[in-house]
Amino acid sequence: MRKLHFLFSFLAVVLCSNVQAAVITDGFDYVESLVAGSQNFTNSSASSTDSVYALISLKDMKTYAFDDAYQKQEDNIDMKFYIMGGTTNATVRLYAMDGTSTTTKNIEYVGSNEKTVDNFIIKNTTKFMKITGVDFDAATAAQVKSLNLTTASNTINPVEVNDIIAFKTAGTSAAGGHRNGLIKVVSIVRETPESSRGTITISVKLAKPEPVVSEGFDYVESVRIGTYGFAGGTQPGYENVFSLYSIKDMKTYKLDDIKTNLINVDMKFHLQGSTSEPRVYCMNNKDSKNPQFKTSDNIALSTLLTPETTNETRYIVMPSSFSYESATVADVEAINADDITLDAIKPAAIGNVIAYKAGPTSTAAGIKGIFKIYDIVLTHATNKELGYFVVSFKQLPSSTSSVETIKKESSWKQIGQSIQMVNDANGIVKLYDTVGRLVLSKDVRGNEEIDLSSYKGIYVVQFKNDRKKIVL
Repeated sequence: MRKLHFLFSFLAVVLCSNVQAAVITDGFDYVESLVAGSQNFTNSSASSTDSVYALISLKDMKTYAFDDAYQKQEDNIDMKFYIMGGTTNATVRLYAMDGTSTTTKNIEYVGSNEKTVDNFIIKNTTKFMKITGVDFDAATAAQVKSLNLTTASNTINPVEVNDIIAFKTAGTSAAGGHRNGLIKVVSIVRETPESSRGTITISVKLAKPEPVVSEGFDYVESVRIGTYGFAGGTQPGYENVFSLYSIKDMKTYKLDDIKTNLINVDMKFHLQGSTSEPRVYCMNNKDSKNPQFKTSDNIALSTLLTPETTNETRYIVMPSSFSYESATVADVEAINADDITLDAIKPAAIGNVIAYKAGPTSTAAGIKGIFKIYDIVLTHATNKELGYFVVSFKQLPSSTSSVETIKKESSWKQIGQSIQMVNDANGIVKLYDTVGRLVLSKDVRGNEEIDLSSYKGIYVVQFKNDRKKIVL
């Protein structure tokens, strides 16, 4: 009986220990054991059986060799460990990918052909801060998200076993920008006490982004939209970042590929001047920005657009209380389209939720949606207008009638300052201005002529599903 009591007591202790040791992983991307090599293992593995390299990806929770990252997935590398050598148990450090050859030792991480991390085009500016009083295992996603990392830096020196290090991902990171997480240093193993060759084992908890209600929407989780320097798609290292956004296709285009179909692009994003003031434009030439958007052979957008192909998208910044993540179809439908009247947002800002509606001549005519600016990333050391926006889109699904383009056989034709119905067409003719306001509605019969001499400027005529821009 005494033995049985001892057995039960032992099992109770084991069970309690297991409960106490359980790691809270709900709401996290989590890895219990990630082994990374020091700078000596940038392009060769520290292990004969496993792939253990120096360059760490927080998206994949693994390490990569230099040659597998350089010019291929530089945005997928977030940090690297460094072991000092020459003296017994010299310091271990944690570095982000930015910095210089001296501040973050970039030239000591060497790949083939003597290329180093210093040659990376995309250098993720991950931020770190060593913290105390935080239980790595027990920390919840809400607690980690609430950490204030405004004083974090790109270096932790020294790094020691059992350290808890809070971090925030860079806006350029393939793991997603501005995500908070925790690192626990499990072990540091040197080949010899004086060696710079070694491995560091860590546990990582990376808080997942807020869930986004996407049911019922046409939805794009994240798209990078470049400023004018990306119009030709020629920025080294950013070959898939373009600057003209299509509401219909929910993607970006380079000007070379869309110059003959400009009614299919609706938005431009811009960073203004030395302060990089963020702005969002429609396709008109407000602030004379269109000449800056050029094809790869230097043809300006301003020379390609005509009044008939200039989409007049309209915007409004939603109140700070409006949640992009939790907004439903009903919430977006409830936004009054008549309030969406601005042809530009300036300044815009990270965190802005902006409602938009496609212009009447767009291939997405009538479509309404919202987008959120999650991040803005500068990509050039001196040109403060060169960069890209990280944006998420939720828009109401298109209907056949809302995206109908001009029919080959129109029911009407323009004659001077009037339109002439043809083919005995019967129905209602509607005239819209460039912001989508209905300015005329007329019931016509037969080959009736409608006098429009009192209207001046650019308008859109709609007759049933036949839509066309006219200049009066």
